[in-house]
Amino acid sequence: MAENSSYSSTRSHVFHGQSRIRKVATVNAYGMNSIFSMELSPDGKFLAIGNDDGALEIKALVGNNWTRASVYLTGAAVRTIVWHPTEHATLFSGSANGNIYKIAVKPSEAC
Repeated sequence: MAENSSYSSTRSHVFHGQSRIRKVATVNAYGMNSIFSMELSPDGKFLAIGNDDGALEIKALVGNNWTRASVYLTGAAVRTIVWHPTEHATLFSGSANGNIYKIAVKPSEAC
């Protein structure tokens, strides 16, 4: 069987040390299930974490630590998270049940 030359060259390019991976934080998430999606807000002050239980957790950066600002229960596994590009602290979340939510994180929730 002939090797796919484009795959081979792409694969070898990836492993030439052009990319670096570095652990920057450990985040403890709400619930027992796996994290399915994560998204950092455009300003870097909030982190949204969605899991297979349907929990959407918002963490706020306080100093050098991520603290829980709020948790929303969507009713089905969280499949996507997108922060609004111009509305501060506002995100959209899509769940496996087909629902889409718009969530505005209130200042009091952000500690």
